[in-house]
Amino acid sequence: MRKQTEISLVVKRPHLFHQSILNGLGISTENQESSEGKRVGFRWDYKDENFFECGEGWMPIIAAFAESLDHFLTEYEIAAVADDSTTEEATVFINGAMSHHHRLCIIIDRSSEFDDAMLGKIRAMQEFSAALSGMLCEICGTPVTQAELDSHVRCAVCRCREL
Repeated sequence: MRKQTEISLVVKRPHLFHQSILNGLGISTENQESSEGKRVGFRWDYKDENFFECGEGWMPIIAAFAESLDHFLTEYEIAAVADDSTTEEATVFINGAMSHHHRLCIIIDRSSEFDDAMLGKIRAMQEFSAALSGMLCEICGTPVTQAELDSHVRCAVCRCREL
């Protein structure tokens, strides 16, 4: 994915991305990294390449995942306030996305405060994103009628450009 495309994706919901991704893409934030954010490990300390190692055609899937995750975390925070629990706030960061076995794999990093039910919801969102990636051309985002398992997901036009 091109750097400018990554920036346009991350700038919409910067609170879902780790501070080092924001720094790597040159996105400035008013907030400093919280102590919670420092506790959550991060996959790359420094990375020259893109954080999203997949085609731009899958950007709508990543954006939808980020929106769903944001909605889920907002609901979780509201429920935690209603329970008046004194536990620490659970955090989730999107660390990037990559093509794994020719399907989209969204990489997240989380704190240990999530229970199994919440982790199951996040994993379900990840698996749904991977399933959707088999239906969109990874290069241009055109719907694909037939994608073979364990092969590149390309529309007819992008497949012809490869040859």
